[in-house]
Amino acid sequence: MSLAAGMALVGISKVFYAGCDLEISAINFRMISGHTMLSASVYTVAGGLLLGHFGKRWYGLGAAGGLLFAAAIGVSRVIINAHTIAEVVSGWLLGAAVATMLLLRVFNQPRKMPRAAFAGVALLAVSTLAYGRHAPFQAMIEHYSWWVCRGLGIG
Repeated sequence: MSLAAGMALVGISKVFYAGCDLEISAINFRMISGHTMLSASVYTVAGGLLLGHFGKRWYGLGAAGGLLFAAAIGVSRVIINAHTIAEVVSGWLLGAAVATMLLLRVFNQPRKMPRAAFAGVALLAVSTLAYGRHAPFQAMIEHYSWWVCRGLGIG
């Protein structure tokens, strides 16, 4: 649920920029970086689950590794001029919040997590297979967002 909410916020920010031409020019912000948000949420959870298999004390180290990896992905988005620093930071913070909500819920339960490592490996495998593939959402946002903004009376 938290990942879906995070993705929805990214999508809404893209619709408002693409269709309504809304931006915060003072901080050079147009939309939340979806790549960074997904990286921060997925890799943080995967790292937390993988190292969390060794005990509750280890999941924080795994999560920190995921956050660092996501930060590197965010930097790459700035370097290739796909996003601004403000867009990447907002995506990273949103992804970190999504991951934190899940990891706190998982590791605050008073039970052993025998399948946590399996879940972490599965999450990494799926994200690796999906890397570089584009969902049709971007084209849909570009094509239909002006209708949404027109319906809302914005732009």
